[in-house]
Amino acid sequence: MLDRIFEGDPLGVQERCGQRVQERALLIDLNRLFLRSLARIAHAAPDYAGKPSLAAWLSGRIDQSIEELVGEDYEEERQGIAPAEPWDPRYALVSEALGITMVQARRVCIAFNDLPDEVRLTCFAVLIEGKTVNRYVAEGHGPPERVKELLGRGAQALSQARDGDGADPSKGGQP
Repeated sequence: MLDRIFEGDPLGVQERCGQRVQERALLIDLNRLFLRSLARIAHAAPDYAGKPSLAAWLSGRIDQSIEELVGEDYEEERQGIAPAEPWDPRYALVSEALGITMVQARRVCIAFNDLPDEVRLTCFAVLIEGKTVNRYVAEGHGPPERVKELLGRGAQALSQARDGDGADPSKGGQP
């Protein structure tokens, strides 16, 4: 089954993974998510009986994979398992973009993914997608003051994570 769904990606899992990461505004390695999702789908496929819809079922497997991968990041951080240095593909983009180490990049990813939805979605739109505050507000996401407040909360959490005094994964993301 895995060979059939991997070769040529007939179910469009890679594109669905990208959409899901964007919808949920997460910092997660897309290749890692794609491979995990393919494995989840192949494993669960024999039990799929047509309900829910294929699209909803695939989204469920992708979400399950996201939760597993985010949990693995937390667990590695909690156990003090260092990311591969000098380059870990899971955190390379964040590391390079921010000019920080892999350890800091993992902490930033964990902190970002742990932000409340409203903060994470706002930060993702402005910091990652490059939308201006005015554009984000024009899309119906609140007054400029609220968007700026959410961006400030996100920036503070990410700065603390980068510096090592942010959320403690062993305490469910609380400082």
